[in-house]
Amino acid sequence: MGRFAIFRNLITKEFAGYSEGDLRHDLRSGLTVAAVSLPLALAYGIASGMTPAAGLVTAILAGIITGLIGGTSYQMSGPTGAMSAVLLVILHRTGLAGVWTATLIGGFLLIMMGILRFGRYVVFIPTPVITGFTAGIAVIIAVGQIDPALGIQTPAADTSILKISGYLANHPSPN
Repeated sequence: MGRFAIFRNLITKEFAGYSEGDLRHDLRSGLTVAAVSLPLALAYGIASGMTPAAGLVTAILAGIITGLIGGTSYQMSGPTGAMSAVLLVILHRTGLAGVWTATLIGGFLLIMMGILRFGRYVVFIPTPVITGFTAGIAVIIAVGQIDPALGIQTPAADTSILKISGYLANHPSPN
């Protein structure tokens, strides 16, 4: 059996029972995700010090790769505020090579956790821990947006507390 026949059989089996209504729902979902992801991907490209196009290409590649190697029918992928906060610090401290290294190490750890079936232990993480983590990331992102919102340029700081104390000590004037 040729490669094309094998591919055709896989596609036929995958989409057995798929209707026109399913296609409409999938198209609507895809457009909704694109409407949310597009500005987010562009913003992350700019925030990383690259171009908006770099953020867009990264989001497209991540979606394609996730779709090809994902193992579930209902899978979402896209940029997250938590990862951007972590990777931006790595980018500014070590450059692009550090981001690549962190990405490879993170990918390896995710694969190992999948092989070891660590996902079942997520239920043991208390809700206050998840809420605190999310709130902490929100504070980091909000503090990082103070300079652009006020049109000012202040010295870089390693933590949000140092950044806020820099505002209190220097009293920058908004533009």
